[in-house]
Amino acid sequence: MVVNRKPFVTSGKRKTAIARATFRPGKGRVRVNKIPIEIVTPEISRIKILDP
Repeated sequence: MVVNRKPFVTSGKRKTAIARATFRPGKGRVRVNKIPIEIVTPEISRIKILDP
């Protein structure tokens, strides 16, 4: 039996900045504002995002 799950969309705001994240079951790729997490700078931001 295959369960079809809908994507979970969330966002965060601070002052005028808005960050959007979409969670889908799949390959485990992480993107912030449609940008792969591997190229997000500074590195401390990546560490905080990937921290459980």
